[in-house]
Amino acid sequence: MFATMIIVLPSAYTGAEVHVTHSSKTKVIGLASDSLRKTSVLAWYTDVVHEVKPVQSGYRFALSYNLIHTSTSIPKPMLPNMGNAVSSLLQVLKNWKEGAYLSGPGKQQIVAYLLKHQYSEMNLLQGLRAMKGGDAHKLAYLKPTCC
Repeated sequence: MFATMIIVLPSAYTGAEVHVTHSSKTKVIGLASDSLRKTSVLAWYTDVVHEVKPVQSGYRFALSYNLIHTSTSIPKPMLPNMGNAVSSLLQVLKNWKEGAYLSGPGKQQIVAYLLKHQYSEMNLLQGLRAMKGGDAHKLAYLKPTCC
């Protein structure tokens, strides 16, 4: 098994928030407010810690699947290990803060990261909410590191 997938069928309930944690980041997902009108799908890798809180009232119909990888020729899907990248990033930011990248008197310090996706000015004003794919993944680690 490499992941879990939950399909929450339309049903009336309150409570039952899902708490998922990975690499010290926790997200709480509440589906109850639209539960009678929507089908929702949740999925996470096995190395993501998760907890489903109890249903407080009503009923919830959910299908739970353990996703199993059987191919020997294709690598098993998994979240990337960001430990080394985060350590390297912390060191770069520390060096930058201490002026290690200045190359001479009066030189301007510039730190830039080129994003993979092309964003509009409106997207950039929305911040992390507008980021996609690898940009969102990297910036999710960058923001708490430098802010």
